Amino acid sequence: MRTLSAVAGLWMTLEGGFPGSRYPDTPEKFAELIVKANPWGVNDRYGVTREEWMRIGTVQSPYVGFGAGYGPALLALAMGFIGAVCLVGLWVLSVRPPDAWTPLTVFFIVNAIFNQTQAWLQPGPVLFAMGLCGTHILWQYFSFGARGQDQPLPGSNPVVKEV
Repeated sequence: MRTLSAVAGLWMTLEGGFPGSRYPDTPEKFAELIVKANPWGVNDRYGVTREEWMRIGTVQSPYVGFGAGYGPALLALAMGFIGAVCLVGLWVLSVRPPDAWTPLTVFFIVNAIFNQTQAWLQPGPVLFAMGLCGTHILWQYFSFGARGQDQPLPGSNPVVKEV
């Protein structure tokens, strides 16, 4: 089911996405779209019926689901931004000592990279938590960085100390 969901989402993404009212937001609309479109002949080749598409209900992967709604350009932009925040988070983890806020950084990185079962890019409490965690990572980078650690921030000129 996840494979079929991913195929449908990839097809929807490559079709430019289905934003707003065009997005099949119910299992019935999703099944109707995919049965009618029959992306890459999947229905015929594997004997997938309308009832099976209704059971699948929607695109399940967070990234492919986002692309199915907004298209490949916004998906690439979102993935680039999320990837950059993950890299900054990894850098923050490597230069700052662990503190009570460290789990926020770890939560963001783990969800962004490994959580492919929950549509966390859709509105809801997990997206809110991810937003808070991402904001924390960026706050760490821009406000505190490596100051006091004698390490330059990524992308900045190293500070030369006079002896």
